[in-house]
Amino acid sequence: MVSATQAGAQSLTSDALAIISESADAICGEITNEGFNRSFAVDGEVNAELKGLAKRLADAGIEGSASFEDEKYTNVLREQLGDELKDARSCRLEVFRTLVDELRSDQSAVNSNIQPNSVPTSVPSQPQNPTSQELFGFVVAGPYLNCSVQNEAQAPAMVTQIRYSVAGYYGPENYNYPCVQNCQLMGYQSNVFSGPVNQPHFYDAQCSVVVMR
Repeated sequence: MVSATQAGAQSLTSDALAIISESADAICGEITNEGFNRSFAVDGEVNAELKGLAKRLADAGIEGSASFEDEKYTNVLREQLGDELKDARSCRLEVFRTLVDELRSDQSAVNSNIQPNSVPTSVPSQPQNPTSQELFGFVVAGPYLNCSVQNEAQAPAMVTQIRYSVAGYYGPENYNYPCVQNCQLMGYQSNVFSGPVNQPHFYDAQCSVVVMR
């Protein structure tokens, strides 16, 4: 199984995703062991884990985790995920995705409060004939392999395909998926795309996405 510390050069983004993956495992362990209906006992454990997540992100120098310190976010998490929390594997994946989305939303709010030194008076026009390009990302391992990719250009890009190249004990394996959700990469922004189940015989992985500009 590919570990959360493998798969390419580490950055703040990969650190954040690895921390969130660990928290998703811990949260879903509490939920599936106790049942989310035991609201007082389980909510207390989930609240504690979310506050711990906020502290670990802050210690890693990652901004935008204020929502996780609010005890009301546990109820938000419950409402967003619903029946997904009853199954351990679905729980881990959906909690991971939800926490990533919440962190990215908080970071966007933080960044929106920073005034740029100058604002361009015009936006460069998009090319009339779109071209295909492959962007390489890094794999963040959890219950599933997730590909984190950054758009290093100002122009937005539309992701059409996600590719995984996995090294396993039975030989190399390749996975190709069409992008069906959150497929637009804005300028200089990153996104996370879910991939195959992290199998026990996997020991390394690489990923990329095909985009149209």
